[in-house]
Amino acid sequence: MEILNRLREATADIHRRIEKLPFSRRMLTGQISRREYTVLLQALLHIHQSYERILNACPALRTLWPQCPSRAAALARDLECLGVELNDRPGWVEEWISQIDALQEPMAWAGAGYVLEGSRQGSRFLAAPLAKALDLPLQMGVGLDYHLDNGPDPAQTWRAVGLALSNLATRLQNPNSIVAAAVITFENLHSLYRDISTLPQEIAQERSISV
Repeated sequence: MEILNRLREATADIHRRIEKLPFSRRMLTGQISRREYTVLLQALLHIHQSYERILNACPALRTLWPQCPSRAAALARDLECLGVELNDRPGWVEEWISQIDALQEPMAWAGAGYVLEGSRQGSRFLAAPLAKALDLPLQMGVGLDYHLDNGPDPAQTWRAVGLALSNLATRLQNPNSIVAAAVITFENLHSLYRDISTLPQEIAQERSISV
C-alpha cells in the first residue's frame, strides 16, 4: 500500500486547506444556501462525468478499477430533484483534464479516482447537515443522492480502490503520475470551493456564479 501512503502525504496539505475554506465549514455545519449547493452540484457533475468517461475509455484502468456506484448519475438525479438544469462545462474543467493528460500516462487518472472516490467518505458526514440546511428529509431521491448513494459497503469499496491503486502503481515505471493527478484534482477542487466561498451570502441565495 505504499502508493496510498504517498498519495496521503502528497495531498494532506491541500486537503486541509479545502476543509478550512468558509464554504466547506458552512456545509459541515448545515449553513449553506440552496443556490450555493446547486452551484457545487453543477460543477461536480461536470467533473464526475468527465472522469467516468475517461475511466471507461481506458481498458487497462477500467479492468483493475472496482465497480462503484456512478456519482455522475447521482448528481444528475439530484439536480433534477432540485429543478436545476445542467450548465455548460466550464473552462476550468477542460483545463483540469488537460493538466492530467499532459502527464502522458492514461493510468494517471487513477489519481483523480483516489480523490473522487475518496470523497465518498466525507459525503457520508455531510448528508445530515446538508439535509438540515436545505430543509430536506435525509433520504434518497430528494437531492442528496450524491452523499447517500455509496453502495452496500462503502468501506469495502474504498479498500478495493486502494488495492486497485497498488496494482496500478506496480505496472507503471513512474507511479508519480498517479500522485501528480491526485494533487492536480485537489487543487482544482480547492479553486472551486474557494470561488463559492467568496460569493457574498446574500448573492449566493439569489443567483449562480461562473466557476
